Amino acid sequence: SRIRSDTYLDELLDREEGTSDKRALIFMANDVEEIAVESGEVDKIVRHAPAGTGKKSKKKKNQQQRTNKVAKGAWQKRDNSVKKERGYDDFQRFEF
Repeated sequence: SRIRSDTYLDELLDREEGTSDKRALIFMANDVEEIAVESGEVDKIVRHAPAGTGKKSKKKKNQQQRTNKVAKGAWQKRDNSVKKERGYDDFQRFEF
């Protein structure tokens, strides 16, 4: 057998016996590689997506679209050339 150690987790973690029924199986690294080859396990090849695709480009596109728009309800500098609309034309301010 290739197993170097078969130990209950309770022993490894210094806990009360019977808390867990799980065990830790310890193998040497070269044994793990041999087991993987025998079982048909293959290395995963990670390929990167082509440049210009994916979430990053969408995020940049959305940010560019938002830069020209003013937020709804945003404050704006008042245009003093336009007279205020008060609902009447003859408003006068009186001081006491």
